[in-house]
Amino acid sequence: MGIEVDEAAARLAVARTSVPVHVRFGAAGWRDQGTFDLVSMNHYIEHVPQPAEEIQAAAGRLRPGGLFLLRTPNGGSHLPRTFGWLWSWFTPPTHLTYFRRESFEWLAGRMGLSVEAIRIWRGDQYSTPLEVALAILRGLSGERGYSRLTRSRQSREGSRVMTAVKVLDFSPIIRQAFSGVDDCELLVLLRNQRSGA
Repeated sequence: MGIEVDEAAARLAVARTSVPVHVRFGAAGWRDQGTFDLVSMNHYIEHVPQPAEEIQAAAGRLRPGGLFLLRTPNGGSHLPRTFGWLWSWFTPPTHLTYFRRESFEWLAGRMGLSVEAIRIWRGDQYSTPLEVALAILRGLSGERGYSRLTRSRQSREGSRVMTAVKVLDFSPIIRQAFSGVDDCELLVLLRNQRSGA
């Protein structure tokens, strides 16, 4: 079962997976949906105003021993610590909350979950050299200039440029050279410790 905010994305998910997807937002979407062996929140938790409530609602639907997978930007990575608001994933009001490894360790303990694994990795983020260039551009042009750049990515020409940048950015040489500092995403696996009642 899936829960999706955007109707078009929900239709696409149903078409691709044949899994029922409910168009809802937030913890209300968990009501009366039964229990699950696995709950996954992929780049969701940073967008909601009450992340602890969302995690608690999802954890409440896990069967005993069930797994909870979360993927989110890493607020403790090198780039936000170095550049602050210039980091490309610092995008309020789209991203409302940023998490660090310790955030999930603390939340898990309070919610009857155990931390099975935490992986810190590059994920969908650009490589460190490109992120540094974007941060400088954002700093020099201000938020308006950065917004114009983001909008220009939507155009055909901007799309071609971004595709070329992505091909270079995801090359094995760049990935290998910066693998030690490309730490912009958290992948967290939690387990429900409660026993069945």
